[in-house]
Amino acid sequence: MFNVFRTASLLSAVSSYAIAASYDYSISAQVGSAIVASKLNQSSANGSNAVLTFKKPLKNSVIYNISVSTRAYDTISLALELSHAPKHKFSSSIGPIKGLRVLSFTNVSTTSLFLNSLYHVEALKYRFTPYVGLGIGYSANRMGHIHQRTPAVAGGSVIAEHNEIRKRSRKFAWQAILGVLLPVNERINIDFSYRYRDLGKVSTGSKYDPEYGYRPTLEGRLKTSNIMIGVAYKF
Repeated sequence: MFNVFRTASLLSAVSSYAIAASYDYSISAQVGSAIVASKLNQSSANGSNAVLTFKKPLKNSVIYNISVSTRAYDTISLALELSHAPKHKFSSSIGPIKGLRVLSFTNVSTTSLFLNSLYHVEALKYRFTPYVGLGIGYSANRMGHIHQRTPAVAGGSVIAEHNEIRKRSRKFAWQAILGVLLPVNERINIDFSYRYRDLGKVSTGSKYDPEYGYRPTLEGRLKTSNIMIGVAYKF
């Protein structure tokens, strides 16, 4: 927890210094799709409580992004960026566990804060400006309650249902950025960008049930490819 607050304080201090040092800054708002580029390990137990592990993907989520940036040099800028992906859905069917199959459902959301360093290529033909960058920060990853259902063997009715395990974690995160600015006028640009992000680990931890042994667990690193479009306004 201390490391999280220390990272946030450092990001805030550096960004505040950069903005105070220059009047050339901008605000950008973007929306896009967070495409999951990794799979979670889902573990369960068979009738002998031998652990079985499967790789299962999360679904893609819409993502919202807002950033404040300032030019540190002619071609280099610093940006403080906040992102939120509200719902990566997860669903799977695994088993059998002691002759029964367990259905699992949950959602994963992320809220990330980054400090980015961006290099802007000089405006090319038709005045568009490509840029590349790297960012570091932290991500608050939240895994909702895992809804677990154990259907009956015949008839399809539910004979057991559990709502359990809600997990939150704050992890170091980083991103690589590639984008282009298309000018509308002197102050407004259309901002297209791609971001590859490693948002750290998400996990439910383990849980033991006297009747069914170890319940299914989820864990893994959350990596996403983010395609976004938005508007940047220069002050």
